[in-house]
Amino acid sequence: MDNHEKAPLSDLIINKIKNNKLVAPVIAAATIATAVIFFWEKVQEFVQSSFMQQVTLITMDLAPSDAAPFPEIERPPCLLEGKLLRTFQPQSERLPNSPLQLTFTFSNHAKVSAIFTEADFVVSHTQQIAGGAPGTIEPDPLIYKIDLRFEKGVQPLKLIPPYKIPENNEGAFTVAMTPATEGIGLCWILHVVFKTNLGEIRTEDFAITMSRFRKPS
Repeated sequence: MDNHEKAPLSDLIINKIKNNKLVAPVIAAATIATAVIFFWEKVQEFVQSSFMQQVTLITMDLAPSDAAPFPEIERPPCLLEGKLLRTFQPQSERLPNSPLQLTFTFSNHAKVSAIFTEADFVVSHTQQIAGGAPGTIEPDPLIYKIDLRFEKGVQPLKLIPPYKIPENNEGAFTVAMTPATEGIGLCWILHVVFKTNLGEIRTEDFAITMSRFRKPS
């Protein structure tokens, strides 16, 4: 190249950075910091993924009580698409307008406590059908309650107080569901996503049928 020909501006800038004893270390430090942040994010993702595998749902059953002594009903679910779903209902003949109580049992294999803070009831289908009557460890006496709207979408439930399962242990609690809408033979297809400090736990899809009606005056 001719000595009188000017070098490209980019080359001049790079050469100045290389020869500058202050700028070069700053750039090197920024590069290292970026790499450390990226590595730490990947570690957190891996740890969270490991935790999610260590906290699992064992069973989901009707809460044991004198008001609901029978297992879930054996009938086609309200979503008739050839998909078999577990279907639960309260024993409303014995206790009119009684809530449906489901006990969820979890196993925590992590080395830290699992703290449950919220549950999303994700309703994918609702349908009114004809009729409509209503294996776990001993659940905690604490019962969380939710008025379930007869509509599709996410219906969050804050678990107050939060439920805690110690490390390497099992725990169970009950959620009492009551229809927020009056009607006979109301059926929901849904799943529940439990949110904890160690990740989320999702139930299988299941069906529930409930009824709510005004008592005669």
